Amino acid sequence: MGKQLFAKVATVLASLFIVFSACQVNPNKRYEFKQLAEATWSKGDTLRYVFFVPEGQQNYNIALQFRLNTTFEQLHLPIGYTINNNMGYNFCDSTILVVAKAPGDFSNFSGSYRQFLLPLPHQFVPPIAGIYTFSVFHQINRPSVRGVENIGITIEKPNISLTQKGYSPIYR
Repeated sequence: MGKQLFAKVATVLASLFIVFSACQVNPNKRYEFKQLAEATWSKGDTLRYVFFVPEGQQNYNIALQFRLNTTFEQLHLPIGYTINNNMGYNFCDSTILVVAKAPGDFSNFSGSYRQFLLPLPHQFVPPIAGIYTFSVFHQINRPSVRGVENIGITIEKPNISLTQKGYSPIYR
């Protein structure tokens, strides 16, 4: 009976370890996706992502991930974005996602979905810890863009080496 109890406890603990380690792959990263109805991004559709920043005055990298299907027709996808909070912080910028070099040339990507990771050109340095809203919208001069299945956001603290902080490397 003691061996059976020990085996059950060991199995439960191993299962819990696997579950919790899978949830904590990188505690500094957060992924959130928004799906677009019928794979169409209308001009008025501003996607909003709400996230918590645990530390103010720290650098954060933000990247967008686009999942496009075969009906996407653009070579480039210009987007605008804002980051704000309810304490008056407001940052606005725009960038361009380069999707293909020529119409229909998705040779670097396979499968029915093409995934594009677009790191934003600026690091986000929130003035204080708290809740922030990231909003993204397309800037194509058309009423809608077809073929955008969903858009995700990744927010993470960058890994800064001691050399980047100004310390000299140690050679042995």
